[in-house]
Amino acid sequence: MRKSLLAILTIGLMVSCGTKNPQVSKLEKEKELFELNTKLTKLKIDYEKEKVKTNDLRNKAAAINTKANSVTTDFNTSSASTTASDAKQTMKVLKSTEKTNKDLASSERKLQKLENNIAKIQNRLNQLNQQVEITNKYE
Repeated sequence: MRKSLLAILTIGLMVSCGTKNPQVSKLEKEKELFELNTKLTKLKIDYEKEKVKTNDLRNKAAAINTKANSVTTDFNTSSASTTASDAKQTMKVLKSTEKTNKDLASSERKLQKLENNIAKIQNRLNQLNQQVEITNKYE
């Protein structure tokens, strides 16, 4: 008798765990929807911050690239010591230019990744919005 009672309780537990209340599943989807909206908002804020940083880097890179172009053509071969110091100065400018351009490329890649993440989350939100219709319970 104990074995049959235990078997019935086990089967009943498996059946009750297997079925889900539709209200619970709707609330879980709404929870996921709100979490995705929060994540999307944070990503948009990060995107705007990175966009400002990228624009600043573009302006800086444009200025430093112009300076690097003019410095590389201004060598004076009258004396070896001045040519060597000019070469050292040019090397410093070119290293600075390279670093700025790398930073700009990195920032642009980060912008692209953020755009892709925003698009993915937006697609998921659109799918969830089709599945769940949120109603304002307080009105």
